[in-house]
Amino acid sequence: MRSTKTGVSASVDVLEPRVQPSTTAPLLSQHALSEVVRDVRAIMSTLARTENTLQASGRLTRLSARIPSGPQELAPSWRSDLGLYHPHSARSVLTTERQILGDLYRYGHGGGNGGNPPVTGSGSTPTPTPGQGMGGTTAGSGSTTYSPPAQGTGGTTTPVPAPSLDSVRIENTTGLALVVTIHLNVPQNLQRVITETIPAQQGSIVLFNFGTATNAFMTMDVSRANAVQIPPPWTNISLSQPLTGYNGALFTISLFGPNFDVSAS
Repeated sequence: MRSTKTGVSASVDVLEPRVQPSTTAPLLSQHALSEVVRDVRAIMSTLARTENTLQASGRLTRLSARIPSGPQELAPSWRSDLGLYHPHSARSVLTTERQILGDLYRYGHGGGNGGNPPVTGSGSTPTPTPGQGMGGTTAGSGSTTYSPPAQGTGGTTTPVPAPSLDSVRIENTTGLALVVTIHLNVPQNLQRVITETIPAQQGSIVLFNFGTATNAFMTMDVSRANAVQIPPPWTNISLSQPLTGYNGALFTISLFGPNFDVSAS
């Protein structure tokens, strides 16, 4: 694994207690899930060529029948996701596909429940784990701010914690300084957010580590660090969750024409 580059500033807003890990069994086996993912991508490839959203909607609805309670609980979300698609936009095809796959992963890992994240326990205020650099500085009403461990000075280095289940690495290959925000999509009153500035140096990688094991789905916002609007900011980017959870999975931000693009590595 490539190490995290230094020279970044970070802040995390914690709005409520730690979420307990989900113990719900997946609805689909790894093989069955892989086949559904393959078919979703085939449907989106056809949509990119034909621009026929009605046909895509019908195919997605039929595909959902291969998943327990899929036509009732998953298909409506997929049909709604198609609203993200705009003809003649390669980026909107990618955005729509990622949202559809994101709903699939959430639904499959959550054991149903309409595609929502796993139900959480009552919990208590998060307890910092040694070495995770979680401070107790109050950032405002009902929130706490902390920073990940930073590199030391004078030749000493503060150890960086190992990736948790709820962690991803983001690589910046754009050559532009970026502000990146990762959202851990647990229920609204528990949501947590990490925002970091990733420097412009080619291949800069930053670890976004929530230090928990909720296995909840993540989304990302990307914008220029200097407030320039070209490329335009991109929000609510679905980060496809690997079958075994994120566990520090690497996602790369690049440029696709005049826009940002994000791909899993």
